Order: sequence, then C-alpha cells, then structure tokens
Amino acid sequence: MPRTSAVDDEITRVVQATGVDWDSMVRAFEAAGGAESSHADLAAAVHPLMVASGVDNPGWWGQGATVAYEKQIGRRVTGQSSAGDFQVAASRTVGAGAEVPEGEDAPAVVRDRVGARIVADEPVRLRGEPRVSDTPKRSYWRCSLEDGTSLEVAVAPKNQTRVTVTLTVSGMVSAEQRETMRAVLKEILAAV
Repeated sequence: MPRTSAVDDEITRVVQATGVDWDSMVRAFEAAGGAESSHADLAAAVHPLMVASGVDNPGWWGQGATVAYEKQIGRRVTGQSSAGDFQVAASRTVGAGAEVPEGEDAPAVVRDRVGARIVADEPVRLRGEPRVSDTPKRSYWRCSLEDGTSLEVAVAPKNQTRVTVTLTVSGMVSAEQRETMRAVLKEILAAV
C-alpha cells in the first residue's frame, strides 16, 4: 500500500526523535508477524529498538512507530484506534481566570467551568450525569454522549496562571463523524 504524506510525516517524526531508521523498525515489525500481528505484539517488537536508542519515553515512541506502521500497511487511518473506532482531541491553553480563589486548584476550577458550559450550551447531547476526578497532574470531567461516544475534558496546569484544556471524544464509528466532532470541540474551546 502506498504511503501518504501524513504517514510519511509520522514516520519522519519517529525516526528523528529516536534516531532509529524506519527500515530497522519495519524489519522488527515483520519479524513479529507484520500485518498478521496484533497492535500489542507489534509494539512489543519495536520496543527494544526504542530502549536501545536512549529516547525518553521509549514506550510512547514505540506506540507511535506502531501506529505509523499500521497506517502504512492499511490497518488503520488517522484518528482510528487499534480497536477500529475513532477518536479526536483538541486543546487550548487559557488563563485560569481571576475567578479562581486564592488557594484553589486552578485545573479543577477550570474543569468545572468548562463542564458547566457544556451542560448549559449543549453542543453535544449528554447521556447520564458527568463524572469528575482528579489526579496529581490533571482534573477530569467525563460523560457519555447520546450517540454512544464519550467526552473527556482534561485540564492540566501549564504554568502559574495558565492551564491547558484538552477535549477528547472517543468511540466514534467513522472518520466523517470524527471530523464533525472536531468542529464541535473547536467551538467549545473557542468559548473557554
């Protein structure tokens, strides 16, 4: 299957970041069974090359190489997960805002503000109640949508006064649905 420029760009990023040439990665994928192997088996096959390269986060780069290989062999397209569904994400860095009381956790405040806006403006139709949670690095607002997909709002501190808001929708059935949802996510972020 011929490579597209988008796949070539992904391959170039992985090669430049790791210093491992693409032909070596392809040999590792093919030795593991190539197109007949699972995503997990392919990622495991390339992982030793990533570790040997000394790149930070070799698992992440191994996943990136595996996704690029799966696109090259026609197993998936941009935005498609190894399970076959589609996801899309959009992010924006914003000021936490003057309404964050001193001593309050800015990511949680912004998370709640974004979640409240989604509920009030209804750019997507929710199914059930949203769920919130926090980790040491991020604050999350998650909900199921009426079309069977799910929406996640993740807010992480960028610096003392700014946070990055990332919206992700997963579980979509087509690339067309993914592109429609990308526009919706951009509208939500524009209003943040």
